[in-house]
Amino acid sequence: MSNCFVKYLIKLFFVVNPHIVVPFVLSCTQNYTNSERRATALKMCLFGLCLGVAFALCGNALLASVGISIPAFRIGGGILLAVAAWGLLYSNNTASSDSGAVESTLRVDISICPLAFPMLVGPATLTTLIGMIIESKAPGGGGEVLVLLALALIVGLTYVLTLFGSGLLRLLGRNGAIILEKLGGILLIAMSIEMLAGGIKAYFGL
Repeated sequence: MSNCFVKYLIKLFFVVNPHIVVPFVLSCTQNYTNSERRATALKMCLFGLCLGVAFALCGNALLASVGISIPAFRIGGGILLAVAAWGLLYSNNTASSDSGAVESTLRVDISICPLAFPMLVGPATLTTLIGMIIESKAPGGGGEVLVLLALALIVGLTYVLTLFGSGLLRLLGRNGAIILEKLGGILLIAMSIEMLAGGIKAYFGL
C-alpha cells in the first residue's frame, strides 16, 4: 500500500508541477499585499482540491453525460491557459502607486480562474486523476483514499511554497518581479501548446 501511495504522490507532483505553479502565482499577485496573496493562495488551493476530488470521483461520468471527450476537455483547458499566459506577457506594469489602492478594490478574483483551474488543477491533472482512481480500484491498487490523500498533500505543498515564495518578491524587487512575470507567461504559453497539441492529437487520432 505504501508503494502505491508513493507512486501516486510522485505522479501527481510531476503533473501538478508546484515548482511551476508557485512562480506563476507570485507573478499574478506581485502587486498584492501579503494577506491578499495568502488569501488568494488559500482559495486557489481549496478550490483546486475540491475540483480534483470531485473530478476524480465522478469526472469521467460527468464528461460522458454532456458528450465531452477527454481530448476535447484538454483542448479547452489549453486555450484557457493560453489566454492567461497572454495576459501575463502583455500586462501593464506601469501603474503608479496611487492607482494601487483603486486597483485593489476593483481587482478581479483570479484565485479560481486561472489559478485553481487550469493552472493548479488543469485538464492533464484531472484526466490523470481519473486514470489513477481506476488503477487504485484494481487488486493491489491501494484504494481511492490513497489517490485523494496524495492529491491533498501536493496541493498543501503548493500552498506552503507559495507562502514562503512571498519573500522572494521582496528580494527580486519590482524589475525582478516583472521579469519573473514574463518568464511565467512564456512557460505557460509552452504548457498551453503542449496541452493543445496533445488534445488535438488524441481528438483526431493522429
